[in-house]
Amino acid sequence: MIISALLFVLIFGSCKSTPANTDTDTIMRGSGESLGTVSASAAITQHRGTGEIIGDTMKYGYIDDPLKQSESSAREKINAATSPIMEKALANANYEIIRQVREKGGDAVTDVVSKTDRNYDPETRIETVKVTVTATAVKANK
Repeated sequence: MIISALLFVLIFGSCKSTPANTDTDTIMRGSGESLGTVSASAAITQHRGTGEIIGDTMKYGYIDDPLKQSESSAREKINAATSPIMEKALANANYEIIRQVREKGGDAVTDVVSKTDRNYDPETRIETVKVTVTATAVKANK
């Protein structure tokens, strides 16, 4: 019994790959009853000299396509805490999209469009990335 408990702790304790203060959520693309448009933006700034990141909410959302599941999609979820700031900004905006969809009573999205604005100032060595995501919230047909 003690060996089983120790094995459980070792296996599941070593699987954790993101800091304890992060939240992640996933929603699928799908068709169904349209519940309206949802939109969110996220901006993250990084000083390339120091590596300091400002604006990361540590809340990461992912929009999966059940017909296009890939190994890279799963890898992106696992590596969210160490991804470049553009991927973090997209994940931050997606998290807010998912929250809005669920608030409307939805469980899927369609017509997902994202726009990225990326700026780098060589004098200050500061890069800023702003991502805006818009989608249609959907109550999926089951």
